[in-house]
Amino acid sequence: MSNGPSLPIARIPSVLAASAVEEEMERLEFRGPAGQDTAPAVKPVTVERAPEAKHNSRVDEQFRVGKVMKALFPEGIQIANEEQFATMRLFNALVASIAQFAQSNMANPIHIRDVKKQAEMLDEMVGRIKKS
Repeated sequence: MSNGPSLPIARIPSVLAASAVEEEMERLEFRGPAGQDTAPAVKPVTVERAPEAKHNSRVDEQFRVGKVMKALFPEGIQIANEEQFATMRLFNALVASIAQFAQSNMANPIHIRDVKKQAEMLDEMVGRIKKS
């Protein structure tokens, strides 16, 4: 493991960080006003359209995660070594799982289980990096 620069740090004041993330999350429209079902009406999907619909959904999800990452790192990040790439990749997966949980109207526990696993791996990864 290399002794390169430290891990990327969100460079926004802590008081403003929560506010900025909250504002971005509201813009992402993960869920509507309380009591309002935001799930689109279920439409029959033909076998030919299923892969395209799944693809489009995944692309849309990546854009939502990108907006959250921009809110967390408004000045961008510099990644200089393989440890930072690995850490950022896992952190991004964790943020994506949180976004998926929000998209499910906070009803799908699978995404929270993913967050737990990713957080545990991230904790171990950061610990290993600190030891090296």
